[in-house]
Amino acid sequence: DEIPTMNRMGYMKIDLDEFSQEFIDYSSVSNNLVLELGCAYGFVVQKVLEAGGKIIASDLSREHLTVLLKNTPKQFLKNLYILPGSFPHEINFPKESLSAVLTSRMLHFLDGETIENGLEKICNWLAPKGKLFFTSVTPYHAALRDNFLEKYQTRVLSGEKWPGVIENQWEINPAHKEYVEPYLHVFDAPQLEELLPKYG
Repeated sequence: DEIPTMNRMGYMKIDLDEFSQEFIDYSSVSNNLVLELGCAYGFVVQKVLEAGGKIIASDLSREHLTVLLKNTPKQFLKNLYILPGSFPHEINFPKESLSAVLTSRMLHFLDGETIENGLEKICNWLAPKGKLFFTSVTPYHAALRDNFLEKYQTRVLSGEKWPGVIENQWEINPAHKEYVEPYLHVFDAPQLEELLPKYG
């Protein structure tokens, strides 16, 4: 149910979790454009288009976006906008111009300062009552919990700001070595409940 990316940024899931489905449903009734950051080959993007939404597909890899364009039926192209670039540094939108933003399994490749800058931008882009849909790897993931969860919990208790930073993912999770970099930044719900409200 997953396809590795071409730039070692993990993989694209080809099934819909509840959050991606909610983003699709929300997009289908939104007046403004919606945005998926780190869309890879565009599995969710295609579902938004099929549901009648208008979406900006953004990814670091132009190659991924080329695949998306080639796979998009012609009748949907009028509702699809492509934006390659590095988030958040190269991605910009007018204030309150988007109804929703999806970032699924993407922010965990970024360091803390970059994440904070990105969340500030997203908050600025979202229209009133707009929504951020966000998923991330957690320290409870089956591939990480045996070799990292205890360290994560120790860091949380010691008050570290970013307890989920992993710089040796290849050692902790060798099964994914072929399509990930050594760096990974995982989150749990309490940390997100503290972090996200700071950015609206």
